[in-house]
Amino acid sequence: RERTPMSTAVIAAVLVLAACSASKTGTPDATPGTSVDAPGTTVAAESEGCGSPAPVTPVGTEVDPTGGLKVTVATPSGDRWWYQHVPTAYDGMTPWPLVVDFHGYAEGAAFHRQISGMEALGEREHFITVSPQGQGSPVHWDTRLDSIDLRFVGQVLDTVEHTLCIDPRRVFVTGYSNGAFLS
Repeated sequence: RERTPMSTAVIAAVLVLAACSASKTGTPDATPGTSVDAPGTTVAAESEGCGSPAPVTPVGTEVDPTGGLKVTVATPSGDRWWYQHVPTAYDGMTPWPLVVDFHGYAEGAAFHRQISGMEALGEREHFITVSPQGQGSPVHWDTRLDSIDLRFVGQVLDTVEHTLCIDPRRVFVTGYSNGAFLS
């Protein structure tokens, strides 16, 4: 199906909004790992993974050719996986924002992470990125409420918050095409 200029603009706006929201909290003095409740009030929220200087590597993790991590977990519907990028400035002590970046229909996580630029943006703007892989052939997302894909995304979030120091108040999602529907 052909995209119209309006749908392309909406998708681009969603990507930009998620990237900007993930990297800034709206105050000039905000730093990675802090949340702003009210003007002048900064409150840090921490996930279970905070306190370890190095990320805890989940079982089933392998380093991919680009240096990122590919994390595989068992789910009721079979093994599922995602790519995880942790910026070099990450220290494991300060809670960081998380951006979940969903690929489009028939695109797949490996291709999507190359074209989205979200990992490079996360490196510059200090947020962690995960890029989950859909299912089926062609690869896609089941966007229905309570689908196995939504349950998988919940498992991704649980695993990431357990193994990395994430600010659970700053978890953002973005996606392209079918991934935007899942978002």
